[in-house]
Amino acid sequence: MPERGFRILKCTVCGFQFSDRHHVYPQASGGGRSNVIPLCPNHHRCAHIVYRLVNAGATDEYILRFGEAYFDDAFQTGFLDDFLTDYRLTKAVLQLARRGLSRWLVEAATNRRD
Repeated sequence: MPERGFRILKCTVCGFQFSDRHHVYPQASGGGRSNVIPLCPNHHRCAHIVYRLVNAGATDEYILRFGEAYFDDAFQTGFLDDFLTDYRLTKAVLQLARRGLSRWLVEAATNRRD
């Protein structure tokens, strides 16, 4: 009998029944807890390779060619395009939010009256 609150998640890509929760945008970089997808260990590693390529400045075209050479068909054809779009969009939104918060903090500190 499983413990209360425990459930087995199937990989979004291949349906493998033992999966990790993968953060679309890493929490360490400002991502939230709610933006997660279940991925098996193999596809979780693929997702992190994509992060490294994006953060190194690789274009979507390069990443798609890389995927054709190194990722399995399920990840490449059924998941990679949407994953890239979601990651880049989430990253851009978080960067804008951080800039806005930074601007607000500076304005609040400079307008503060003692």
